[in-house]
Amino acid sequence: MSPPKKKSKTSEKTDNHNPNPFLQEFESTLLDPALSSLSTIFDPSTDPLKRGSMWTTMCSHGEDLVNKYAWAVPNHEAIEVCKKLEPIVEVGAGQGYWGRCLEGAGVEIKSYDVSAEGGLIGGKKKKGKESFRVLEGDSSVLLEEEHENSTLLLCFPDEDSIDGTSLGLSCLENFPGTHLIHIGELYPSSLPVSQAPFGRTSTPEFQVALSTSFHCLKVIPLPRWPHESTTLSVWKRTQTVAITFEGDSDDEDDEDEEEEYKYIPEGEVLDDNRCCKDWSTRLKGIRMTLLADEFTVAKYPPSDSSGLKVATALITSVKKGDPRFVQVTDEEISIICQSCLLKSGENFTEDKSWRCFKVIGPMPFNLVGIMAAIASVLKDHKISLLAQSTFDTDYVFVKCEVVEKAEEVMKGEGLVMVKEEVGGIKK
Repeated sequence: MSPPKKKSKTSEKTDNHNPNPFLQEFESTLLDPALSSLSTIFDPSTDPLKRGSMWTTMCSHGEDLVNKYAWAVPNHEAIEVCKKLEPIVEVGAGQGYWGRCLEGAGVEIKSYDVSAEGGLIGGKKKKGKESFRVLEGDSSVLLEEEHENSTLLLCFPDEDSIDGTSLGLSCLENFPGTHLIHIGELYPSSLPVSQAPFGRTSTPEFQVALSTSFHCLKVIPLPRWPHESTTLSVWKRTQTVAITFEGDSDDEDDEDEEEEYKYIPEGEVLDDNRCCKDWSTRLKGIRMTLLADEFTVAKYPPSDSSGLKVATALITSVKKGDPRFVQVTDEEISIICQSCLLKSGENFTEDKSWRCFKVIGPMPFNLVGIMAAIASVLKDHKISLLAQSTFDTDYVFVKCEVVEKAEEVMKGEGLVMVKEEVGGIKK
């Protein structure tokens, strides 16, 4: 197919002393009071007319930045990813903002567009490290020998398509290399339901061809507006293997059948264990902190005077952030306290090496289900616990060797963990 064309934009003057003015201006724009409510634009409770007004304001700001810089905003992480994949050849570069940022970061890159007008960032011809020129060329430049070992960079390849043809697909057909960087939206992450289910940045045909011939190695989100799902993704050409099913030798019409399957090395399989932070809400709204000390559970005989003496001493010396728990029955005197407070040689049975999570309170006394929810989450991950409750809150004890795992799984269920460990006895 003949290479499709892609419009080029007029370059405006930018600050040559700032390596990435687009990022700075984008972040500043989001602080504009007129855009303060953007986070609620897709909230179902927002009035549709208000949503339309918010959309118009957002698009006005967004179009100004796009026309001045580029379709997508590069950030530090994106630039670092590109560094690992040089040399890079970019097709459909527009005015070359990404190329300029990457070259300024030391990345070897050549950028092409069907029109090189305005390709010089800064608007004036300059010599030296600050000048970056977009070369004239379309997808056919990928057939040139100098680019056979380059990584292909495509940024919003089909956003500006004039005649409905796909620059992205044309590039895939001509690109002989191994690695590809795609910047834009990809199915199924795009937000428009009817207008552009595959996103606005590349055609469905391109996305199918990309995922058929390549496999994804990495995806990172880029700075974006609420209506966008722009990411930078890294792709590697996939090797295929054949599976042959031998036909019946007694049947001359039964020929061998061959199927093709992708071979993706184990180290290149994108992690399938992905989930959003709010996929489960069993512990949503609960806040906890991890106390600093190690705790011991001790048991004294019910008639042991030393046990009562220890219990009394612990109760009368409690300090903020250092809880102690004493239960007395006709069968035992049970104590939970910081390990350093118990003296060896005394007449007690002990179980050491516990850490304590405290639920941030006070919690309403009639609120039910908090401890049950925490216990259920830990049980699902085979983590034993010891629970203690007070009038205002709850305490959860787990063994030291699983404290990190316990914190991780509870946070995965929506629990908010206060990072600072509190409490601690000076020894």
